[in-house]
Amino acid sequence: MNIYPPGTRIAGQYEIAGRPLMGGMGIVYVCLDHGEDRPVALKTFRPEYLPDRAARDRFLREGTHWVELGRHPNIVHAYEICRSPDGLEVFIVLGLVAAEEGKADASLGSWNEIGPASRGPCLLGPSPADYPPRQRRMVQQKLRAGGVRAP
Repeated sequence: MNIYPPGTRIAGQYEIAGRPLMGGMGIVYVCLDHGEDRPVALKTFRPEYLPDRAARDRFLREGTHWVELGRHPNIVHAYEICRSPDGLEVFIVLGLVAAEEGKADASLGSWNEIGPASRGPCLLGPSPADYPPRQRRMVQQKLRAGGVRAP
């Protein structure tokens, strides 16, 4: 239950490349995936929230549903879920996103996936109503969390 410094490997293959990005309840690490030779983002809980099993279970369900969505041009791709050896820490392995050229940040309105399979702006396309009910709830939650209204 730590905040990991650059150079640390998580799950044996994800090497942290810089300072963590801290949110209210979560941490995002920018990493190099040595298994697939690609940049990724690892999303997890802040250490003080890890003892809350119900919160961990909700995060694990969110991650599982996100991975099940598969590749879609309008949401950040979730590759897999990984856990620490003690099982307490859960990480969602995400496609790394960055600001468009000339933009100051990677806000939701300007996200692009990094790499040769770039798919252009995220969160511009089908409405959550276009998804099956289970996936629709998750897409709606992601849109609300980012402060973006669904069309």
